[in-house]
Amino acid sequence: MCFVAVTASGLHDLQAVPFAKRYPGVGIHANLFNSITTKNFLIRLNRWINLIILIALLSVIIWLSKIKSVKRSLIYVAGTILSYILLSILLFIYLHIWMDLFYPILAAILLYLGLTFYCLIAERHRRQLIERELAVARRIQQSFLPKDPPSLDSIDIASFMKPAREVGGDLYQFISTSKDKLSIMIADVSGKGIPAALFMVRVVTEFKIRAGKYPSPKMVLSEVNNQLLKESKTGLFVTVSYCLVDTESMEVLLSDAGHLPVLFYDARSDEVKEIRPEKGMPIGLLPNIEFNDELINLSKGDVLLFYTDGVTEARDTKAQEFGLDRLKDALKIYHHQTAPLILDGIKSELKNFSKKAPQHDDITLIVLKVV
Repeated sequence: MCFVAVTASGLHDLQAVPFAKRYPGVGIHANLFNSITTKNFLIRLNRWINLIILIALLSVIIWLSKIKSVKRSLIYVAGTILSYILLSILLFIYLHIWMDLFYPILAAILLYLGLTFYCLIAERHRRQLIERELAVARRIQQSFLPKDPPSLDSIDIASFMKPAREVGGDLYQFISTSKDKLSIMIADVSGKGIPAALFMVRVVTEFKIRAGKYPSPKMVLSEVNNQLLKESKTGLFVTVSYCLVDTESMEVLLSDAGHLPVLFYDARSDEVKEIRPEKGMPIGLLPNIEFNDELINLSKGDVLLFYTDGVTEARDTKAQEFGLDRLKDALKIYHHQTAPLILDGIKSELKNFSKKAPQHDDITLIVLKVV
């Protein structure tokens, strides 16, 4: 069969079709005749099949949106939508099956955006609840620490602690064992966050119970270590510097459990010395550990500085650490001041060094000065 027609610009025979802006009308008739004779028709899926496909697609989107990683979820959802588009095109080209494309894709995108927004709101609400709980935990933790340093006639004391998070693993304590004797303890629990804070409370409690029962710091450390191992199954450990200050004889008996060396400014020699007794293993690791005591004779103008690794490992914007040498220099610069002013001076040096770099570890300082 031959179709003959007059086709030219300006005639009504030229029509727009899906694949061309201007197409001869006779060609449309020829294609229609060919489809009838060859029975090669487009197959439009009915609304129920399209509805089932839509439900299946949206179910896959809901399942993929539950992936915790937002990046992975977005990649999988985008891959699913592209796969659906590709399947629709292939079915149309090779099997002449016409499947709804626009509305299912639009529904899938809107559903994913809605679920993502809902998850973000839920996550924000959950974080707010956690932050409120952590704020309560921080107040509870602070209640276990001394509010103010003890006031003594011949000893000036100042202390400072700043957790890197809402709750921290640093701890310190002042325990008056008698009228002229004061125990000072500073420690750093392994780990961060809630587990370290809970373990810190346990350590403080054990020290308070045993501080006045034994005449030397090494015996207190040994007993606390054995008790923690006996009842604790957390796997955490703690480094401790613990000393007993005798304000009558002006002597300090110091014991160490894997903590950083105490800095001692000796007013007689105008030098800053590192003091760290031997056999200092952290407590909470092995039973029946032996500790040593070291005697320090104090005189007017001497300063003892206790600190945690959050001080020496404080970093600047170039990831350089503050270091022990800078801490020694700061102590030597401010040693002539009162204990609170020495503490403020060291904090100022830390702040000037770190600038806008974030704090990555707990910072604790105790200054003891003989006046």
